[in-house]
Amino acid sequence: MTDPAQLPLRDIHLPAPVSWWPLPIGWWIVLGLLTMSIALSVWAYRRYNGRKLSAVYLAKIQLRQINERYRQHRDIGLLTRDISMLLRRLSISIYPRTVTASLTGEDWLRHLDQPLPDQPFMTGAGRILIEAPYRREVPIEDIEPLMRLCESWIEVVGSVPVNEQSASLKISPSPSGTNSLGANLVERSSPEGERTRKFVNKGAG
Repeated sequence: MTDPAQLPLRDIHLPAPVSWWPLPIGWWIVLGLLTMSIALSVWAYRRYNGRKLSAVYLAKIQLRQINERYRQHRDIGLLTRDISMLLRRLSISIYPRTVTASLTGEDWLRHLDQPLPDQPFMTGAGRILIEAPYRREVPIEDIEPLMRLCESWIEVVGSVPVNEQSASLKISPSPSGTNSLGANLVERSSPEGERTRKFVNKGAG
C-alpha cells in the first residue's frame, strides 16, 4: 500500500484577489450615463439662467419705454395695461406658465407680491394695476411709486435662485365674495322686495 506521505502533492494556493481595475463594462456604462446626466443638468441650468437674464434685461428697457410713452399720452389706463402685460410676460418666462398665465385681479397681485416684503402690490402702489380702469382719475404723484415698484420687482425676480422661485409659488385663493378684479359683490333688496346684485369697486373714489 502506498504511503500518503510519499505522494507528490502540492500546497493549496488561494486564487489571487479580484482587481478593481480595469472596470467591468457595466461600470463604464454607469459612469458614462452619470457624466451625461451631469453635463445635461449644467447645460439646462445655464441655458435657463441665460434666458432669464435676457428677459430681465429686456423688461427693464421696455419699462423705461412705457414710462416715456406715458409722459406723452398721459393715459393711465394704457399705462397700467402696458405694465401688466410686461410683468406677465416676464413672469411667464421665469415661473411655470400654467401657474401665472391664468392669474387675474387680486390673485395676480398676490403673485407679484411673492418675492417682495410688505405686499406692495396688494396694499401699496401696485393696486393701481387693477383699480385704474375703475377710477375716474389717478393722481400723477401715484405713478412714480408704481414705476419704482415695478423696477424693484423686475430686479428681484431676476436675482432669485430657481429653487426659491419654484418654492415661492403659493397663490392663495381670492377671499369669498370678491371677484378677480377686486370688486365686492353686494346684494341689496329694493323697496318692492326684489333682490338685486351689483359690483362695487373697493378702490373707487
